[in-house]
Amino acid sequence: MHPTRLVASYLDTRLQSVCCNGVFSDLEVINFGVPQGSNIGPLLFIIYINDLPNVSTTLFFILFANQMLLVINGVHITQVITTKFLG
Repeated sequence: MHPTRLVASYLDTRLQSVCCNGVFSDLEVINFGVPQGSNIGPLLFIIYINDLPNVSTTLFFILFANQMLLVINGVHITQVITTKFLG
């Protein structure tokens, strides 16, 4: 099996259930994100967020482990509020 197909099969059609007070929810398909609790999860998370700082020329991204801080500069609050973030 080709490596990209192997990774795709790992991520595709993942199911999740939540348990609260001993009651399990129905299984639902997870369409986004990285599976938690696996050996390859941290690597996939890094790949998933690696290009995040490149989605905007206006925002400044600070990434550390699983934390992210977004910073935007402006002379006045109205300039910050009306700024288009993506592009």
